[in-house]
Amino acid sequence: MGGLGWAWAGAFALVVAVPLLLHAHDRSRAAQHGDRIAAGDEWSAFSVGLLTGGPRRAVDTVIVGLLERGVLRARGGVISRAGRGGTLSGMERAVVDSVGRGVRLSSLRLAAVLVEKRPFLVVYRTFQERGLVVGGGWRRHWAILQWAVLLCGTSVAVLYLVDRRALDGTFAAVGVAGLFAVPVVLLAARRGRLGSDPRTALGHAVSRRLRERVVHTRADAVAGGGLAGIGDRLVRMSIQDVEPDGVWGPSAKGSARDLTELNWLADELIHNTA
Repeated sequence: MGGLGWAWAGAFALVVAVPLLLHAHDRSRAAQHGDRIAAGDEWSAFSVGLLTGGPRRAVDTVIVGLLERGVLRARGGVISRAGRGGTLSGMERAVVDSVGRGVRLSSLRLAAVLVEKRPFLVVYRTFQERGLVVGGGWRRHWAILQWAVLLCGTSVAVLYLVDRRALDGTFAAVGVAGLFAVPVVLLAARRGRLGSDPRTALGHAVSRRLRERVVHTRADAVAGGGLAGIGDRLVRMSIQDVEPDGVWGPSAKGSARDLTELNWLADELIHNTA
């Protein structure tokens, strides 16, 4: 292999090695800090539900908690008021006020989050600060482009310094395009960069630890495992009926009234989170 061949091989080795090192760093950080973060005593059912299953699951934890306390009741997939239940948090009040005379789960999820967005924003921002989730929209991809431009630019600069002829001709143009495309593909494979799930490798590690915690209430069970975590099938079906469970991802229903996690995330959480 000639000098130019070795130069190009070194350039591609650089744009491959750095993304792989970033993947390794993500895995190492998840292994080192996942247990410690999950063991913190600040985890409420709402925050566990938001991290492990998205906004829909977070609302479900509030609804199930109110059902346990007798504030709400559920029958045949319709949720209605049952009693006062004492002092309510802002999110609980939003849920109760959205019930009206009776409402299905999908409509209650939507109404509650539109009435009270602040808890989602505050908790999601905390997740971002801890590195458990990434920002959305252009923020999710900006870091990929930055790294790709940096690595491609560095490789091209090295090639130019080694021998200017390395950048002459059609092959050079294709090679430069490859120097940009390879890190984009490798970096896009990092957790949280593509798809509707914004959790990083650390976020997934913490989610696994949280799902393994001791469950004390039905709200805790829903937080870690969704409505499917409710052991009593009759109770579960009285709440859920045919509604999709809470997961990070679009709803399978496709109903215009059913605001999916993807829309909540894009419109209410990520784009409004600094």
